[in-house]
Amino acid sequence: MQNLIISSTSAVDVQSLIDAFAGIHKRLDSIESELPASEQQTIFITRQEVAVLLKVFITTVWSYTKVGLLRAYRMGNKVVYKKHEVEEAPIPTRRK
Repeated sequence: MQNLIISSTSAVDVQSLIDAFAGIHKRLDSIESELPASEQQTIFITRQEVAVLLKVFITTVWSYTKVGLLRAYRMGNKVVYKKHEVEEAPIPTRRK
């Protein structure tokens, strides 16, 4: 990161710069919230985290992946899942 040296400026000028940056930050936040979920940052979770999220065993996660209920991705030698896909998956629920 580069250093910015501001010389010969008044406190009012500095405050107006701070306000301008705050306005830019708010606008960027609003633009990010307007983006569809597919364009926002994707969160990947492990098989263990999927099992905890769905309240099932890891072998059940493997079975759901094998039959196509969940889509797995490879990252190096790890198997991961997109969190939003797991949350939206048509997973059968347990009967009580």
